Amino acid sequence: IRNALRLLPAQCEVVLVHDGARPLVSHALVARVVEASRTHGSAIPALPVTDTIKQVADDGHATTLDRQCLRYVQTPQGFHAQALIAAYDSMGEGQFTDDAAVMEHAGYTIHFVEGERKNIKLTTGEDVLMAQAFLGTGTRSGIGYDVHRLVVDRPLILCGVEVPFEKGLLGHSDADAGAHAVTDALLGAAALGDIGTHFPDTDSAYQGADSLKLLSRAVALLKQHGWVPCNVDVTLVLQRPKLLPYIPHMREKLAAACGLALDCVSVKAKTTEGLGFEGVGEGISAYATATIAPVQ
Repeated sequence: IRNALRLLPAQCEVVLVHDGARPLVSHALVARVVEASRTHGSAIPALPVTDTIKQVADDGHATTLDRQCLRYVQTPQGFHAQALIAAYDSMGEGQFTDDAAVMEHAGYTIHFVEGERKNIKLTTGEDVLMAQAFLGTGTRSGIGYDVHRLVVDRPLILCGVEVPFEKGLLGHSDADAGAHAVTDALLGAAALGDIGTHFPDTDSAYQGADSLKLLSRAVALLKQHGWVPCNVDVTLVLQRPKLLPYIPHMREKLAAACGLALDCVSVKAKTTEGLGFEGVGEGISAYATATIAPVQ
């Protein structure tokens, strides 16, 4: 800071010092600090302390501090430029955690202005998640749905697993309704269209395609746009066959295609108690939800 101050033009009246780890500072706070610095000679954003604060000695003895007298201090901190320069020139070898402490050491009185709760300092991974939430760039969710008709002479493939049955699903690709629903959920969460947009059934390249490979390509597309999957949940709706023995393998297949840990993937199977096209065995439907997050 001291070296930077030496580069200020002589006509500079007010200088603001800001911590680069606080990227969410608002224009309003900057303006408030500038105005108060001009009026009072300094302006330090601060917020009341809402937590109970303990001062703990080396021997473990704790003292509760009066939080009415405590403040969370933020940046940018504003000062009359020449006063801050003089304070730095006189600070000696003391340990100071911010510029306000340098000014206090030099005998200056500090003026406080109201800080902002969103003006957080990014120190831990949790801080980054909070910042993403404030910016609206945290996790997103998407919903996917797919349905295919059951016909003879086709393999039944669901979530990448071939299930023994007298019928299979009809479709341009392998007709894996579960994988298709997951693909749509992920693409929808990232606002990247749907599976038909990227892998149309009018393209012969996708005839008989392995739907898990298409799912992996969708995940790669998400990454190109700055997103990664966090969680996938699939519900398969059919009367027959029973899928319970195959669900663990389905979870493994989806997890591998999505680049997820196994405990981030859920697959469930439901009947309709004989109702609807699923209940009479005409087809199988699949519903999926997916959560995505920005690439770190």
